[in-house]
Amino acid sequence: MLSPDEAARRTLDGLGRGPRLVPGLINRISAQFMGRLLPRRAAIRFIARSTKHVS
Repeated sequence: MLSPDEAARRTLDGLGRGPRLVPGLINRISAQFMGRLLPRRAAIRFIARSTKHVS
């Protein structure tokens, strides 16, 4: 998991490079998997469960 500072830095560095930026290799792989293989509602449920402990 990226630290908040690292995620913000990578996001700001990516401004203007495209319509969407996903920082971190694992996050990019997950985004591709969920975006191509799972229905949107299933992806949202998965993300909600996997990030429930993050606050």
